[in-house]
Amino acid sequence: MNRKILIASLLNGLLLIGLFGWMLWSKSSSQHYFITTAEVYNEFELTKQLTAELDLAVSARQLQLDSLENLLRGMATQINAAEDLSQEEVARFQQLEKSYQEKKVRFDQDHEALAEHYTDEIWTQLNQYIEASGEVQEVNFLFGSIGQGNFLYARDGSDLTEDVLAYVNLRYDDENIDEIPV
Repeated sequence: MNRKILIASLLNGLLLIGLFGWMLWSKSSSQHYFITTAEVYNEFELTKQLTAELDLAVSARQLQLDSLENLLRGMATQINAAEDLSQEEVARFQQLEKSYQEKKVRFDQDHEALAEHYTDEIWTQLNQYIEASGEVQEVNFLFGSIGQGNFLYARDGSDLTEDVLAYVNLRYDDENIDEIPV
């Protein structure tokens, strides 16, 4: 009976030593890191570039709408002050008002479509660069965090946001070097 207890104790001891060794090995060989995706997205040079282009397009369209709106207000003031209105004047005002509404709807739709297109373009490029960054840094897993409690704990040194951001911007700059004016 003592012999059975001794063998069972030895087996348990070996099992514990093996388990402990496996835990140490797996901890040292696995590389799990995360990035704050919102920060990488917002600080990515392509995001900044396309956001500026989108803002420029919105501003140009807004100028057109503002001009049309000012024209409408001027006509409305004239119509309110006039005693006799011709059907032509009323029809012209109504046509201008309809044109304004149609342009506003079309501009809003165009803005939405362009913003969605730019977002897709940015994420497509970012995903390629992030994957390449993970390969270069030889990490096993690179998780994306949105900074709202996705990770309740991460050891110092597990956050690769700055490294990945530097990598993706460098890759983007290298690929677009021919676009820099001389």
